[in-house]
Amino acid sequence: MTGIRSNPNTGLTGSNGTEGFLSFYRRPLPSTNLGFITGIMWDTREPSLFHQAMDATLGHAQAARSPATPLINQIVSFEGCNYAMDPNDCNIITPGNGVFTAQSADTNAGDLTDGGATGGPVNLYQNMNNFILGLNDPFGQSFNPAVFNTYDAWSKLTGVDPQTQARLALYRGEQVFNNVQFKITGVPGLNDVQGKDLITGTCSTCHNNPNVGNHSSVVNMTVDIGVTDASPPNLDVSGLPVFTVACTAGPLAGKQFTVTDLGVAMVTGQCADIGKTKIPIIRGIAGRSPYFHNGGAPEITNLIDFYNQRFNIGLTQQQKDDLAVFLESL
Repeated sequence: MTGIRSNPNTGLTGSNGTEGFLSFYRRPLPSTNLGFITGIMWDTREPSLFHQAMDATLGHAQAARSPATPLINQIVSFEGCNYAMDPNDCNIITPGNGVFTAQSADTNAGDLTDGGATGGPVNLYQNMNNFILGLNDPFGQSFNPAVFNTYDAWSKLTGVDPQTQARLALYRGEQVFNNVQFKITGVPGLNDVQGKDLITGTCSTCHNNPNVGNHSSVVNMTVDIGVTDASPPNLDVSGLPVFTVACTAGPLAGKQFTVTDLGVAMVTGQCADIGKTKIPIIRGIAGRSPYFHNGGAPEITNLIDFYNQRFNIGLTQQQKDDLAVFLESL
């Protein structure tokens, strides 16, 4: 890859533009619910939680020497072992250990475990023992788009009181997430890998791990939905640097990309991976604004507006409102 604007402090330097480094802004990912993840770091560069803990200690923690294996094992135990990424993570750790985060109550709907609803961290923890790689593959033979059934028990509630109406809104938002179909086009890592220019899907096509909402397979784990573009719809990326990259070899030779983050391409060196980032877990999403890897969406409503415009979904205002309160309840 060539053509990257050079800067002596934050960009590539030298006569051939291969020296120095590039600097991107990426939001820190959650350090909970890690037993469910199938990709570590936004660009999935880490092969396991053990390896990530070692790199973090020697890297930004600036340790003078490598920590002992028992110490790293304690870190991984605290985070939650992850068979999906690397069985070695769980050699001495019981699956299901770790830290789990989920909303347990809602200001308007009240207790999210009341009346048969299955919100909260305890129910999320219980999902851990059922998590296997590719559990609900959207392109397999047994895919179920009804990824969340957290508020199914509230579907038949009646009453006009505020709490009942709030609970019905959560159920309706869950149905928007699971069932509203739209056309997925122009998504590297998805359309091209599947060999389909157009895929009819829902939010759960990518966020497909049951009642967790990450992408549960290592296949198609990183995608480019346009968040790394220089001007993505309904996102504020005005404070980010912009890089112009020219591909010099392979099927994309001669093509230029203008992005705020090269994504997975910084790991693989492949132009086909420019702009790709991992699909994150959406549990506990209300507590980690702004959203996306670059913080381009200040609120969940901005996030919904981005998807609505990017994929021309056509959500009504009621659907957007219901989807927002559902996501905030996870």
